[in-house]
Amino acid sequence: MRVPLGKTGLKVNPIGFGGIPIQRLSPQESGKVIKKALDMGINFFDTSRIYTDSEEKLGRIFSQPQYKNKRETFIIATKTFSREGKPAAKDLETGLKLLKTGYIDLYQCHNIGNDEDLQKILAPGSVLDVLQKAREKGKIRNIGITGHKPTMLMKALKAFDFDTVQVPLNYIEQGCLEELVPYAKERGIGVIAMKPVGGGAFKHVPLVLRFNLTHGADVVIRGWTRNTRS
Repeated sequence: MRVPLGKTGLKVNPIGFGGIPIQRLSPQESGKVIKKALDMGINFFDTSRIYTDSEEKLGRIFSQPQYKNKRETFIIATKTFSREGKPAAKDLETGLKLLKTGYIDLYQCHNIGNDEDLQKILAPGSVLDVLQKAREKGKIRNIGITGHKPTMLMKALKAFDFDTVQVPLNYIEQGCLEELVPYAKERGIGVIAMKPVGGGAFKHVPLVLRFNLTHGADVVIRGWTRNTRS
């Protein structure tokens, strides 16, 4: 089953792949996990430039012939933690190289947590200007934002036309349901739910994933290892 990710034009499997835990795996182990996810039909892969070798491990699999030839069937989402234009541009180029792809489907501003962060990425010539130019050149296709504070993310969505928003959503962290998710849904902004099992606090995974998907998430990302806990 595929569902729209807001108005991005992307169709996602509602269960996505979180790229943090594969940092802890060997290249061989991570390769098996990534291949298994692809073969299961998972098509949304979330990582970040600051997740050490996560981009590299994903790129090693994505570049293999059986997957490289099907690039349009899966979605790569990565992020920059940079708050200035030149470092963000460097992060993007590094990500493209490590992920071994000619374009990134969704490039996100990572963990915008306060007004200073937001003003920095909005400044002329800064991160969002860089990403818009990259989108015009076809290096990225959509621009998103991530964070842990729904009120801060609301400010961001009102200040810039983001394509997606990524926010924690689980039985404990439900603050985004008050205003953020309804606002995003009304405007066609894709909603990506992270931390669905609360870092391993909730053990009944099917129930917590169902909770997310019935409360406005387009795709739920969780960490994948041999014993998933994130």
